[in-house]
Amino acid sequence: MNDSIIIEKIKLVIKEELSLEHISDSASQDNVPQWDSMAFMSIVAKLEDTFGILVTADNVVLFDSIEKIFGEIKRQLSCKES
Repeated sequence: MNDSIIIEKIKLVIKEELSLEHISDSASQDNVPQWDSMAFMSIVAKLEDTFGILVTADNVVLFDSIEKIFGEIKRQLSCKES
């Protein structure tokens, strides 16, 4: 899966979970008011289902921005391909 597809899927999940029409690539819990702790958990669960990844106590902190989410998903997907 190429990077742009991964980013678009991440953005789609976040837009759906937050009921937003648009979201920027720089979106995070710090700059999107709707992205509260309850939404965070919904986003994480949906990303796990969408990408077949595992979110643990060790990596959950990496799911608070599109940039960090992309990095962790990319890492996990590349480990699966190896």
